[in-house]
Amino acid sequence: MRKKRPQLYPTRYFRVGVDSCFRLLDRIPVVKNFMAGPVVKASEVPVTILMPIHPKDLWIAGHSIDSLRKNLLHPIEEILIVSKKDPEIQDWCAAEDLKWIDESQIFDWTVERIGKALPDWARSRDGWLFQQLLKFSVNKFSTADSFLIVDADTLLLKKKTFHLDGKVRLDYSHERNLLYLQTYKELLGQKPSSWVSFVTHHVFMEKKVLQELKSEIEKYTGKPWEQAIIEMASSDIWSDAQKKVSPFNYFSEYETYGNFCKSYYEEVKSNYFWNYASKDFDPDVLSIEEYVAKLPSIYSWVSFHSYNRRG
Repeated sequence: MRKKRPQLYPTRYFRVGVDSCFRLLDRIPVVKNFMAGPVVKASEVPVTILMPIHPKDLWIAGHSIDSLRKNLLHPIEEILIVSKKDPEIQDWCAAEDLKWIDESQIFDWTVERIGKALPDWARSRDGWLFQQLLKFSVNKFSTADSFLIVDADTLLLKKKTFHLDGKVRLDYSHERNLLYLQTYKELLGQKPSSWVSFVTHHVFMEKKVLQELKSEIEKYTGKPWEQAIIEMASSDIWSDAQKKVSPFNYFSEYETYGNFCKSYYEEVKSNYFWNYASKDFDPDVLSIEEYVAKLPSIYSWVSFHSYNRRG
C-alpha cells in the first residue's frame, strides 16, 4: 500500500490560523501599510518570461500573465508559452501577443519515453518530470540572458524585481522535501547550500548559471543532464520506505537551481515568498479579481493549484 507523502511544511490548521491573524491585522491602516512592504525600484535588467501550460490551467493562465505584466518591474523581452499542440492555447497566445512553443520539439525525451525509463514507484511522475526538464531547457529556444519561469496557476500580486543593483534575489518557501535534497547531492556531489526551500512556484534564472549547473551535473555524473536526472529515480540510494512515498517526487528544478546559485554566487540574496494557496477559492462565490482583492496585503503571490479547485 502506498504511503501518503509526509507533511513537510506547516499544517493546514496552522496556515489557516496565521492567515486569520493577517486578515485581522489588515484592517488596521498603519499595520496594513507596513504589511504591504516598501516601494520597489524598477530594474533595467530585461527578462524573458517562460510559462509551461497544461490545458487544465488555461482558465487561470491569462490572469497570471496579466499580473506579471502589471507587477514585474523589469523590461519584458518576450513571453514564451510552452505546451503540447492545443488549438485553444495557440489561439490564446496569438490573441495575447505571446510566443507559443511546441513542447515536443524541444528535446528527444517525450513523456512516454520518460515513463518507460522510470521505475515502477516513479512512473506516475512522467509528466511532472517532463515539465521540469522543459524549464531547464529554456536556453535551447531562447537567447535571453535572464528568465522568470512561473507556474501557470500563480499570480504576482505586488511590484517586484529579481535583479537590481547587481544583486539577484531568489524567493524561498517553508517546504522541505528531503528527496529533493538527496537528489541534489547525488547530481552534483555536494550538500545543498541552503536550509530553506526554493520551491516557490516560480524562479528567476540566468542563462550563464543554468548552463553551468547542467554542465556540472554532466561532469559529476558522466551523463547528459536530462538522463542523469531521469535515472536518479532508479538509484539504489532510495530506501524501501522512500519508494513507497506517494507521489514519489524526487527532483525539483526550482530547488536544484536555487541551491546551486546560493553555493556559487555571492550576489544571490533570499526573500520569503509570501505565497497564498487558494484552497478557499470558490468561483461560484467570487471572481478571481474579487478574491485577490480580499487577500491580506502581506501576500506577494497567490497560487490556484488544480488539486485545490472547488469548481
